[in-house]
Amino acid sequence: MKRFLLLSALLLALFMPGIFAQGEVSPQPIDREATGPTRQLYRYLRDKVWGRQVLAGCQARWDYNTTDADGIRERAGKYPAVNIFDFQHFRQRNLNYLAPTAKQWNDAGGIVGFIWHWSVPVDPELTPKDGFAFYTPTGAEGRRPGTLFSARRAVQEGTPEQRIINENLDTIVRYLLHYQEQGIPILWRPFHEAAGNTNRGGKAWFWWGNDGAETFKKLYLYAQRYLMQRGVHNLIYIWTSELDDDDWYPGDEYVDIVARDQYRVASDHGSFKQQFDLLRSKYPTKMLALAECDVVPSAAAMEQDEARWLFVAPWTTPYVFSRQNDDAFWKQFLGEKLILTRDEVNRAGTYRLDIDHASGIYAKGERAVVTCHAEEVPLDSVRVRVYLNNMLSREFCLLPSTQDFTALELALDSTCAVSVELQERHGKPASIGYVVAPEGFRAGYEEPADLMQYWADQKQQLKALPMQVKTTPLVVPAQYQGKYVCQDVEINCLGPAPVRGYMAKPVGAKKKSLPIIILCRAAGVSGYWCRCQVGECVGNAAMGGGALSLDLNAHGMLNGQKDDYYRMLEIARAAEIELTREEWYRLYLSSGHILP
Repeated sequence: MKRFLLLSALLLALFMPGIFAQGEVSPQPIDREATGPTRQLYRYLRDKVWGRQVLAGCQARWDYNTTDADGIRERAGKYPAVNIFDFQHFRQRNLNYLAPTAKQWNDAGGIVGFIWHWSVPVDPELTPKDGFAFYTPTGAEGRRPGTLFSARRAVQEGTPEQRIINENLDTIVRYLLHYQEQGIPILWRPFHEAAGNTNRGGKAWFWWGNDGAETFKKLYLYAQRYLMQRGVHNLIYIWTSELDDDDWYPGDEYVDIVARDQYRVASDHGSFKQQFDLLRSKYPTKMLALAECDVVPSAAAMEQDEARWLFVAPWTTPYVFSRQNDDAFWKQFLGEKLILTRDEVNRAGTYRLDIDHASGIYAKGERAVVTCHAEEVPLDSVRVRVYLNNMLSREFCLLPSTQDFTALELALDSTCAVSVELQERHGKPASIGYVVAPEGFRAGYEEPADLMQYWADQKQQLKALPMQVKTTPLVVPAQYQGKYVCQDVEINCLGPAPVRGYMAKPVGAKKKSLPIIILCRAAGVSGYWCRCQVGECVGNAAMGGGALSLDLNAHGMLNGQKDDYYRMLEIARAAEIELTREEWYRLYLSSGHILP
């Protein structure tokens, strides 16, 4: 009986919709020579996204742009995580695929994708006189020219068709190597929707499927080998399924992700659960993506149906901003906990820095050793910055081969405050500080004669003031939920302005059990440096074994206001309004709208 129950549990884990083990998906991309950033992105997709969250995506408008992504940002306030460019117009001389568009998207934290509507000559003699097309005559449906270009002959040595595809591939290789040199990994989806209607009594829509399944697979592998042999190793390979085209699948060793393009299904933002479950049963070792769609599935539907696609990317106009995918939907969709936007993508690992003196104090000439502990072996280079007395002194890159490695060894012969910062591309910096011969520090200004008396008077007045504390709970970032709490805090103080800021701590922490980290914001009004940040406050509380974190606003300003509020405060300061401190304070607290 026990053996039967164990077997039943295993079968359920393998075949029941929505239930799958993370370890089923290969820990490495199919390209064993994949670049570090490519392996890093793959690991992020597999270990941190797949089955847990869904990346929001969108298409470029048929070539090399972020038009739809910019439109989503205008409507919803956030960028999608994935932007899928198209090599469709690779022949157009006025379109520069070497422009920094992909790099800018990647450097901003976004994930770069590419599809290729690969056009070939329409003329049966393979001349350019009749133009180019990617549709077959059947797929074109009389609305545009179709091509009879032979996929079968394209993979035969010495044919004119092979010469053409090799020339085209050489152009694409140049672009892909350019992106590779810039450290850009790419979700690569060539030859999409290859089967078309062939397994439903119809024909292929595109020329790459016009000679059947076996020829298509040869073409897919031919192009894959062609790219790899020419040094292109920054691609994560995606194959697109028509659900009934198992015979068109190139094989597990040649595909990283299986995608689905889904249109014309009656849907009120449904999850496309049937398609997801079918693909899951067919390709249990692959991540699944909704690479194209008309109606975007809602986060609630994907969560409820356990149909969490790796990413969802509606097709461009007329679908991306349709009646169903309206502004209200986009705003709600990108605000859901399940959905990842560009600013939430974090491909980098987690790092912790340590020094070999627990006190953080070194003598002159003594060598300080800074070590780093990573959660996994870094797949991309990490940058180390060394600051001496707040001035950048050294900057260099490391590519460690182990999880624990030495980030810096340094001996100094003079009094100095040292700060070491380590950062992986697209990740947040880890930092640590120490001092050398602190007895040598001297005050930058002469101490006023009445300083200590003034300070004692202020403390006496503050001690006599009955403390009044107001707190308001705040929502913490998704990765901290259930582990840390954060509050908006206001404490009365001397003068017209109370102390305002955020306070965070681990859930369930006992009284007086935590070290305290206090961040006093710099003077200013509108800059980010003088405003409390929930994420930073909670991040400080998560340091080490946990801490009580206080993030204090400059000037006692209100926390968490819109940018206009702080800009108007800046205008008031710049205009030098003749007001007493009390009048000015009452004015800016009254509404947040100040005119000079």
